[in-house]
Amino acid sequence: MVCWRSNAKAVVSLSGGEPRRLTTDGRSGRPVWGRRGIAFARHELRGNGDIWLMDGNGKRKRRLTRTSAGIQPFAFSDDGRRLLAFNPAIHNGRLWAVAVERGESRDLTGWVGDLFPLGLSRDGSRILARVGCGALIRQSGGVERISFASGKKRTLAQGTCVASWNA
Repeated sequence: MVCWRSNAKAVVSLSGGEPRRLTTDGRSGRPVWGRRGIAFARHELRGNGDIWLMDGNGKRKRRLTRTSAGIQPFAFSDDGRRLLAFNPAIHNGRLWAVAVERGESRDLTGWVGDLFPLGLSRDGSRILARVGCGALIRQSGGVERISFASGKKRTLAQGTCVASWNA
């Protein structure tokens, strides 16, 4: 299990125990554990940054993406080959497809009003996202399914901003 403690990322055994620090730079956050390791956002001094990857012991840290866009990891596919990343929606959000083995990243959606990821299918082919919901849950938003390969969108529900799936 990956957790936060004193502004640093740490790992704790699922059977319990003391957290063991994995980062100490004060610029790393948003850890997501997957089959290929732990993805995390590392922010640069100007607020931009990229996604890095390390093994479960905090070793072999390497820069995964080179966008300088301040993206953060959201979820891995079950096989660990695909990573969904995002720019948090302060007003507009953006989703990114990351090919973990090659370290390649693609902007899937461009900037969209109040776009926020909700889930990634197990095989990594589909994204569940909410759009147009703002900071408050309101009826003007909706839930979309987005293709990881093409970014093509399909509206699944209008007037709701909360959804989950087990796809």
